[in-house]
Amino acid sequence: MIDLPNHPGLPIHRLRKLARSYRIQTSYRDVFGRTKQATADALLATLRALGAPVEKLDDVPSALREKNLLDWQKMLEPVSVAWDGETPKISVRLSSRHPRSKLGCQILLENGDENRLFFSPDQITTEGTERTEGTEGTEYFLVQISLPKLPFGYHRLHLEVNGEVAESLLISAPSKMFNDLQKLWGVFLPMYAFHTNRSWGAGDFSDFETLMHWIAQQGGGVLSTLPFLASFLDGGIYDHSPYSPASRLFRNEFYIDPERAPEFANCSAAQSLLASGAFQKEIQRLREEPLIDYRSQMAAKRRVLEELARRLEDNKPDRYQEFHSHVKSHPWLQDYAEFRAVIERQQTPWPQWSERLRNGVIGENDYDQQSKHYHLYVQWLAETQVRNLADGARKSGVRLYLDFPLGVNRDGYDVWRHRDLFALDASGGAPVDLLFTKGQNWGFPPLHPEKIREQGYTYLIACLRHQMAHAGMLRVDHIMGLHRLYWIPKGISTEEGVYVRYRAEETYAILGLESHRFGVPVVGEDLGVVPDYVRTSMDQHGALKMNILQCMIQPGASEALAPVTENSVASLNTHDMPPFTAFLRGSDIQDRIQHGLLQPHQVNNEYDQRWRMREALAAYLCGDSPGARNWDEPDDLLRRSIEWLAQSSAQVVLINFEDLWFETEPQNIPATSWERPNWRRKARYCWEDFPKNSRIRDIFQMMRNIRPRR
Repeated sequence: MIDLPNHPGLPIHRLRKLARSYRIQTSYRDVFGRTKQATADALLATLRALGAPVEKLDDVPSALREKNLLDWQKMLEPVSVAWDGETPKISVRLSSRHPRSKLGCQILLENGDENRLFFSPDQITTEGTERTEGTEGTEYFLVQISLPKLPFGYHRLHLEVNGEVAESLLISAPSKMFNDLQKLWGVFLPMYAFHTNRSWGAGDFSDFETLMHWIAQQGGGVLSTLPFLASFLDGGIYDHSPYSPASRLFRNEFYIDPERAPEFANCSAAQSLLASGAFQKEIQRLREEPLIDYRSQMAAKRRVLEELARRLEDNKPDRYQEFHSHVKSHPWLQDYAEFRAVIERQQTPWPQWSERLRNGVIGENDYDQQSKHYHLYVQWLAETQVRNLADGARKSGVRLYLDFPLGVNRDGYDVWRHRDLFALDASGGAPVDLLFTKGQNWGFPPLHPEKIREQGYTYLIACLRHQMAHAGMLRVDHIMGLHRLYWIPKGISTEEGVYVRYRAEETYAILGLESHRFGVPVVGEDLGVVPDYVRTSMDQHGALKMNILQCMIQPGASEALAPVTENSVASLNTHDMPPFTAFLRGSDIQDRIQHGLLQPHQVNNEYDQRWRMREALAAYLCGDSPGARNWDEPDDLLRRSIEWLAQSSAQVVLINFEDLWFETEPQNIPATSWERPNWRRKARYCWEDFPKNSRIRDIFQMMRNIRPRR
């Protein structure tokens, strides 16, 4: 490790100054309130991941001069934001080589209209000057011009000065995101965990449609689940985590109901296969498995879907034309299908492919046409079934509450096709905190904060639109990542990672614009150690917060529960937390001990704190009620806790279905991987048992009384 203070000839401030110029935080305040300084090794590794020309400390001075010069030579920022139709004020960098007698610009509006403008010297305001080191005395000026008010949308600014042309994206957006929520209640359950008597082992889009209609009949207004984006479930790559998708631009065919495909009615091959004794035996095995077997279920489903894909070509001309119209209207779909087909032939991740394939050049001989056709077909079918689910939800008055994951699998399509937008030599994660004493490495490559701007956020906008198109609400995972993200560069331990800052206002502008266009309220996952300025920005832009009762208990305070904020979604817990009964029992503490996240000397204190929390909660909500302290089946405390949330000012209250039958096993334990059955656990009961459960009926009746549908 490099010891900066003792390194001759290189003051520490130079390396830190270079890091800050690349938007790297050189220190941060940890969960214990201590300032943690980034090490020289971590700063250098992060700088390299961002593309800075620094292999060693001696490279820092020249890299700093080069970065300073490049920044001043950038006439326009790649992106500018104007809020609420206000007059955009654009900063322009000019040098002494540029005569400032007149500036000319062209604004190309999103609707195709054009505006041409010219600025005389008296319309140009000088904001500052700098004589930049290493440019033979060239002087640079920062000036400002005011553009006319713009309609909401994405517009292009072209600026010409003395023959030099610069271009920028202008985002004109409402400062507040769309929000038409009234006091609603709803339920949460992962789609894979929900199952019916007709399921093949895990739930599908048809199963979830059944649940959605039943929730509507019960008076609920929200149905929440985890991401169902494209995943690697067969072949040489495997990852079933909903937060490590193969792409954020496509759906997961695992959730398709083959029997709902129009081709199925006329496909004798698919019908015979499904009806065969061997196939039915496999489906029965999948149903009886205690955990979801993604590989086997996907393999079985694919056999049927492949027959349907072949049948499509012999189907009615209008159906085949509808398929081709869908493919044509989704320009990245052909590319995605070819990528998946190449993976199936190569049986290796794309970084191990030949240079030509790695660089995105695929020929027809590089894959099987049937494989490509299969992926085109299942994406069309999945999109159709998701649209039907969303349309049914809207008609029933239920909002599908979808989830937008922070990252994407580094072996997936998005990173392969858009690799310039990702920092491949780093991983996203989280620093050490009270729960995860070794920090967290999430494995996905972070988006490059400047490359995404230079691309005009095209990729991010496409991902958001893909989710919002069928959402009634959208949760943005780790919303702090709009502001800053914890990077763990290659060769650096998780504990020594650093924060890299992003242009949050630009992303909020995109979220605001898209949320209004689709009519989708946005919820920010703001749990854990989050700086105050993040929640201030959420308030400014109308993003709903998350209020989690298990995180709001205050033993010893006059009010044992912190107040619920008005602009929020409230629930007892999340998919990353122990269910309510497990929380009361302290089951998750034992898990943390087993995984080395708690030291022996910390265990007693952890249990003592939990017992104080549950006693404070019981005393506050139930008083001396005889059943209030039944921690094994906390019927009274569960009901009172949900009732307290329902009576709060939260705009939405979510009930985790599994809490209603005192589940103790979590859906996911963060900071663990294959050693735990994360994302594989089925709900203890199938759908047909739900209406028979008196506790479910009673809780739903209470919710109808407190939060009636309007």
